[in-house]
Amino acid sequence: MTAPIETGPVGRQALLDQLAITDQDEKTIDGVIAAVNAQVILWKGAHDPWAANYVHGAVMLASRIVRRRNSPAGIETFSMDATAYVQRNDPDVQMFLELGPWTRPAVG
Repeated sequence: MTAPIETGPVGRQALLDQLAITDQDEKTIDGVIAAVNAQVILWKGAHDPWAANYVHGAVMLASRIVRRRNSPAGIETFSMDATAYVQRNDPDVQMFLELGPWTRPAVG
């Protein structure tokens, strides 16, 4: 059983606005929202209300995952001159969600 999609920092309308789409497969959107919300809660714990940086970072992460479905082999674009691959880590998402090098120091 999945968590309700609105339990967490990402809301459906925020994701649709970020992606600038109106006609999208709702199952894909709902699945991504549920997965990202569950992961962010796992990383950061539940918050009420969510800090703006967590909301923005989570929406960016969800947007990236939705776009990733169009590049299952990891190729973003290609031309005769070059191929652009999907970046493995997104430093902006890490910054907003305080992950990796942006994790706050803690004792204990």
